[in-house]
Order: sequence, then structure tokens, then C-alpha cells
Amino acid sequence: MSGNLIQGLSRGLSVSIQRTDLPSTGSGEPVNAPVAAAVANAFFDATGVRIRRAPMTPARVRAVLKAASVA
Repeated sequence: MSGNLIQGLSRGLSVSIQRTDLPSTGSGEPVNAPVAAAVANAFFDATGVRIRRAPMTPARVRAVLKAASVA
């Protein structure tokens, strides 16, 4: 193919890069899904207390530990 043919075809090509009407499905997003569960399970293994809400902020961690009389 010559360069002029490719340039001519690309002028008529429309590409949508950002689809805000659909959930993210990029290569990194599926891998991130189990991370929060793994962190919550590690926290449970270390403390014996479950965190069942995300995000796991420092304030929420302190509140969960205080409610469980651990901290």
C-alpha cells in the first residue's frame, strides 16, 4: 500500500476512544477488581476484624477496629 492510500483511508475513519456510557474494560481494570478483597482478607487475617465497606480509609479502619474493641 502506498502512503497516499493509507492517508486517504484514515481521513474517512472515525475512532471513538472514550466511551463514558460503558464501564471501563481496559487491560488493567479486571485485574484491579480482586485487590480490595485481597487487602480486606489480609486485614482480617492480621486483626480478626472484617472490613465490609470500601474504600478502606484510615478513618474507617480505625472505626472498625474501635467498634470491635481491638484498637
